[in-house]
Amino acid sequence: MNILIKSAFIIDSDSPHNGKVMDVLIENGIIRSIKNKISSEKNVKVIEGNNLHVSCGWVDMQVSFCDPGFEHKEDIESGMKAAASGGFTGVAMVSSTNPTIHSKAEVLYVKNKTADSIIDVYPIGTLSYKQEGEDISEMYDMQQAGAVAFSDDKKPIKNAGLLMRALLYSQNFNGLIITHCDEKSISNDGNMNEGITSTSLGLKGIPALAEELMVNRNIFLSEYTNAPIHLANVSTKKSVELIRDAKEKGLKITASVNAYNIALDDSSLKGFDSNYKLNPPLRTKEDIEALKKGISDGTIDAISSDHRPQDIESKDVEFDHASN
Repeated sequence: MNILIKSAFIIDSDSPHNGKVMDVLIENGIIRSIKNKISSEKNVKVIEGNNLHVSCGWVDMQVSFCDPGFEHKEDIESGMKAAASGGFTGVAMVSSTNPTIHSKAEVLYVKNKTADSIIDVYPIGTLSYKQEGEDISEMYDMQQAGAVAFSDDKKPIKNAGLLMRALLYSQNFNGLIITHCDEKSISNDGNMNEGITSTSLGLKGIPALAEELMVNRNIFLSEYTNAPIHLANVSTKKSVELIRDAKEKGLKITASVNAYNIALDDSSLKGFDSNYKLNPPLRTKEDIEALKKGISDGTIDAISSDHRPQDIESKDVEFDHASN
């Protein structure tokens, strides 16, 4: 199929057309021409409208495709189609499957199932064996099989010594460690951000402190080991400040925020809609402004969708029991 996109703003820093409004002709999936004006011909589908934008394919660095083990929520095929529909040509798939992606075999399962697919799927292996938080997983073997990073996903690494050893070990093969920062002894099964809204709703709150303590600890571990670490799911103002300070010191820290944490605040839960029960929780407007500033000044390096499908049975229950 041939497609002509009319008057689109081009976003591609490597292109001489970056920042310009141009016509783009695509023939059989390949861009053939980019000009100020291209005349449409027969058998060409024309796409035109107001405020059109064209960019390179996007990459989402945190998605769950629930496969294997939770295919009643989604499988790899449906996940890839959803990603492609949203303009994503690459996704990093988290390790929270059943079994978890904790060895070469599970990495190869994902690689083989996504070979020659419409998008690129990059598996993330577990940091600890089976996400149990006790022993380091077979990171080197998984990297050789195609794993791009190592993380226990939304299970924070409680054992600081384990994380330190993983950071030291990963340097032998340029591995990347990704962590979710949450001190469980403080967040302790809370339902939403701790604050005025949680108090007014009578819901158990999750203090920002639970995240910030772990952000601080993980920064210290990265500094001690001189190893890079990625802090995922950043959601609070203080976390942004800690990361900014670490980067100014020249530490090997990167960070990402989930889209919902910059789009919605904790007032969204006033109707007790469990669809807004998320991890990390929706925070305050002040946190959102700090996150946006962090994105604009480079403190935060990426925005993730945190695409994480749930079935109705996981959400259509009492708020306390709904999945996040």
